[in-house]
Amino acid sequence: MNTWPDRVLELLRDAAVPFEHLHHRTDYTAQEAAHDTHTHGRYVVKTVVLWVDGTLVLTLLPAPRVVNLHAVQEALGATVVRLATEAEIAARFPDCALGAIPPLGPLFDVPIYTSMDLADDELVTCTAGTLRDSVRLSYGDLRWLAGAVPLAFAEPAPQERTR
Repeated sequence: MNTWPDRVLELLRDAAVPFEHLHHRTDYTAQEAAHDTHTHGRYVVKTVVLWVDGTLVLTLLPAPRVVNLHAVQEALGATVVRLATEAEIAARFPDCALGAIPPLGPLFDVPIYTSMDLADDELVTCTAGTLRDSVRLSYGDLRWLAGAVPLAFAEPAPQERTR
């Protein structure tokens, strides 16, 4: 069975998307990954797993931002939006490291939304399914491969608001 990095790299190669595979120390947060991959936090994409009216969805946003659940609810006309629990994430993505869900919808057959306001040609870094592997590619290619729908739902993290 292919490892997560292998699956992600195969998807990128099959799509003929230019990318760079980055192997680094074990990182538990997107900000740690930013540091270890020498990427500004704004250009590190993290994946946040939500339940929207009983349907699992992935959201993509820059590392220094957080999901505004009310904004997701409003934008999608949903009744209930909540963060998925660690147990729910582990059950749905059993062979993926917790906190390292690759932001690529075709790998999971789930809806995916992006809040990112980057230009298509800007390079972003995202996890490749482990806490030690990331990939760097253009935001436009990531958005296209993920099948991500743009949605306004990210806001500065509390510590960012006070700066």
